[in-house]
Amino acid sequence: MRKKQIKKTFLLLSVFLFLQTLVYAHGKSNSFYQWSYRATSIVQTLFKFPSPYQGPNSFLSRNETETVTNYIVSGRIHFLSSLTGGLDIQMTRGVGVGGGGVGLAGYVNGDVVFAGAFARTPFPARYFLQWTQPVTPDSHLVVRFGKFAVTDVFDQNLYANETNTQFLNWTFINDTAYDYAADTIGYSGGLAVSWIHPGWAFRLGIFQMPTVANGINLSTDMAHNQGDQMELDFYPRITSKLHRMTVRFLLYRNLADMGNYAESLALAQETNTIPCISCTARVGAVKYGFGINLDQPLSKDKRTGIFMRYGWNNGQTQSFVFTEADRTFSLGAQLSGKLWKIPNDYAGIALGQNDLSSVHAAYLAAGGIGTWLGDGKLNYGSERIFEVYYAHRIFSHETITLDYQKIANPGYNRDRGPVNVISLRFRITG
Repeated sequence: MRKKQIKKTFLLLSVFLFLQTLVYAHGKSNSFYQWSYRATSIVQTLFKFPSPYQGPNSFLSRNETETVTNYIVSGRIHFLSSLTGGLDIQMTRGVGVGGGGVGLAGYVNGDVVFAGAFARTPFPARYFLQWTQPVTPDSHLVVRFGKFAVTDVFDQNLYANETNTQFLNWTFINDTAYDYAADTIGYSGGLAVSWIHPGWAFRLGIFQMPTVANGINLSTDMAHNQGDQMELDFYPRITSKLHRMTVRFLLYRNLADMGNYAESLALAQETNTIPCISCTARVGAVKYGFGINLDQPLSKDKRTGIFMRYGWNNGQTQSFVFTEADRTFSLGAQLSGKLWKIPNDYAGIALGQNDLSSVHAAYLAAGGIGTWLGDGKLNYGSERIFEVYYAHRIFSHETITLDYQKIANPGYNRDRGPVNVISLRFRITG
């Protein structure tokens, strides 16, 4: 089975290598438009781990190898010097290990999506207009409107942001306590406005929320279903020998038809049933949180540097969009291959911890099922994640990455784990 999956991956990548040859033979852009593509195939092997029990949303303990391949074709049209249109067509094939995206707050593959057959055929992932306007000689305004990922604008990080090139685990892609507005594939319709200055940046955004938790359909009732975010970035310099650090402060608030953990527990006690989060959902329920995010380049080309994130949300309202984490902390580094005289290679290492609020943990311990978690019971412990990877540039547009992840207390459960996953990532761009 594993050999068949690996052969299939190599076959798909061979097709894209052929396409790349055609693109560079005939050209792919001019001053009016550009287009590009990328294909990323991630082969992951999960090793069976101690698991005395499991529930409907457990990360499954089994020896397993799965392949997930993500294809994106991107086009950009420059209507005016200040106005650009964007369109990304995406397709994702394959399922993730351990049940395909459930059972962990920090899932092991950021390319896994839950949309089933919808994502297995080409679909428009992003379509937007972006207007850039100078405001003063040293500042400008950027307005983006349409469908795109909230994290295209907010919670960016130089060393921990992109599952196709950097870390694979959700904990190191974004702030896991940031339950940002998105459909199940990761995109939302909305508006983002950024004021960019050499010394600071200020961003505001409003986006559609899904109609149900982790759903594919986005609500048009913006009065009761929307995600609001505000971010302030600034760039302090620690020493004159280093690039400026980027520090980001994020606030967010979601309105959606969400349930409440305390109310669900109380209802279950009254009715002598297992707690049910959807049973307490109400229109316009509020969830809010904040995040701190920084990166510090340590080399002139910025390819070596460190990062840190901390995130918090109120922990009372249902985890609705991204993953089930109410507190998160991560710290790590990226190292350029220049340090060992292979300049096009790079490596990364990171540690992360996810936690739940006490009432969220009590809900799961009582047998409640969350959007992504649910072992049937819970012996609570912080979910701790270690990840290390090495990326090697094979040719100018082809990269292969070897990745290892170890997760203690998967799904916050001391009774299960640790989990070990080895990954091989192939990436082609053109």
